[in-house]
Amino acid sequence: MKFSLIDIETTGGSPRGNKITEVAIINHDGEKIEETYSTLINPECSIPYFITRMTGISNKLVEDAPRFYQVAKKIVEMTEGRIFVAHNVRFDYEFIKKEFEELGFVYQRPLLCTVRLGRKIIPGHKSYSLGKICADLGIDIQNRHRAMGDCEAMTTLFEHYLLVSPSMLESSVVDTELKEAILPPQLKMEQINALPEAAGVYYFYNESGEVLYVGKSCNIRSRVKTHLRADTKSSKNTFLRNSIADVSFTLTGTETLALLLENSEIKAHRPQMNRALKKDKFLYGLFLMERPFGLQLKLKGVEAGAWMEFLTIKKGQRFLEQISKNFGIPFHPDDRFMELLPYQWQTLEKGFHYPSPDCVLTGAGREAGEESFLWLEEGVLKGYGFFRPEEINCFDDMRDQLSPLAENPEIKKILLENFSKFKLSEIPCEQSHDFD
Repeated sequence: MKFSLIDIETTGGSPRGNKITEVAIINHDGEKIEETYSTLINPECSIPYFITRMTGISNKLVEDAPRFYQVAKKIVEMTEGRIFVAHNVRFDYEFIKKEFEELGFVYQRPLLCTVRLGRKIIPGHKSYSLGKICADLGIDIQNRHRAMGDCEAMTTLFEHYLLVSPSMLESSVVDTELKEAILPPQLKMEQINALPEAAGVYYFYNESGEVLYVGKSCNIRSRVKTHLRADTKSSKNTFLRNSIADVSFTLTGTETLALLLENSEIKAHRPQMNRALKKDKFLYGLFLMERPFGLQLKLKGVEAGAWMEFLTIKKGQRFLEQISKNFGIPFHPDDRFMELLPYQWQTLEKGFHYPSPDCVLTGAGREAGEESFLWLEEGVLKGYGFFRPEEINCFDDMRDQLSPLAENPEIKKILLENFSKFKLSEIPCEQSHDFD
């Protein structure tokens, strides 16, 4: 079994819009080093100042260095028939793969991650970043944040793992790690396979246990797997994939409840990677204005008296486009308004009021025999819960099981758009009335 241990330096954190500035390769046969190679690479773009400060690689330093296409053949030849090994392997591999794609060449190698190996072979360390794990083990890193310096330290670390666990080179062990190389270093395939194929909200956590991202899906396992795909090339997804340390979920029974809970949880946790939905300042609104020959519904900056509010102007425009499609009312996108007659407005407005200010909406539950419910009180969505019909005698029994939802204009819009998917039961003034 042969390995190519690889480290690269780049102009940024994602292969999308960034380039390689240096590459180092150390070939190893599981017992000894066989060959080494290192070169600077001219990225053919400007190197940001903060990258130069960290690595010491400047625009001047790479000015006369070879372009990637000039070293591509060497990289192919050195790694042919070998396992591609790196610390957080997806980062290095995706950059190199992207460089080859731009040359019209498909570069594929089996992958092995030394972060994942470390967590399995020497568990219990606070951090498995290259600098910290090497410091814990007394491994000196010469020329930190330079490709060969980091690659040599990683090789020493790799050899340490071989000493601690000689069985690491057994095919079954390596095969397991190769299959899991698509995952972030901290996750195991068992965690992903244990996720349900059902509707709900999922949470990604970083190494410190903070909520990194909140999402929803009608199939949690499938949706989580799309986040972890290596061919998802946006810088946001690359950063997210490399930062996930743990995952959890909450089942909701219905996709609509998942939408509502996702919105509420994002507002509550304000995750780093939910950039749009965590905003809570609604900047745009729809305003109804009288005109000589009818009414006008116009989208503009929010102020008192808005009929409906939106986080962004795009959300407002999409809403007007949907109204135009559903009601056949012309929409003028350049000026962001639509003209409508009084009867059209009455029909439209009626669709955006709850049928009853005090009611319970019921839908599918998380499992057979269970139902989910949403509780509205005085025209405000208070929360959600789950119940078994045979165990409920009155509305108070349901009220006691309520989990809160932080209502905002977006949540009301989501619920109203999906109202028809629920069964409506009005709550009598006396809430202890028997439940039908």
